[in-house]
Amino acid sequence: MPPPNQLPAAGQKAPLSTEREESTIPMGGKFEGKVWVYPSEQMFFNAMRRKSWKPEEKDMEVVVPIHNAVNEQCWRKILEWEGMYKSWVVESYSRHRNVWTTEVAEIPRTTTGLYPKSTYSVAVWLRSAL
Repeated sequence: MPPPNQLPAAGQKAPLSTEREESTIPMGGKFEGKVWVYPSEQMFFNAMRRKSWKPEEKDMEVVVPIHNAVNEQCWRKILEWEGMYKSWVVESYSRHRNVWTTEVAEIPRTTTGLYPKSTYSVAVWLRSAL
């Protein structure tokens, strides 16, 4: 993965913060034990420009914290949901990788009739919509 673009965009009117905030959301796989890091105002601005949006520098001070808060709230909801169905989650030891893994044995429908993946997809959609 290329390094994050923290350089000002062409035609950018005002400087933006390049400070990044750590989330509480853990990474998995080969990054086990680490957490995701949210984009800086500059990174968010550059990403919006790449996606053909017309962001205003002054808005980044508000947009980035909202983005981060939505992600954190979604993560809390996922943990809350998983807590309700702990009996459905089993831990197993993977000899191939020498690690403990958590797997869902069977996924019940939620009270809304949606499968958990549907709920997760809505959370991902919300994240990408910002």
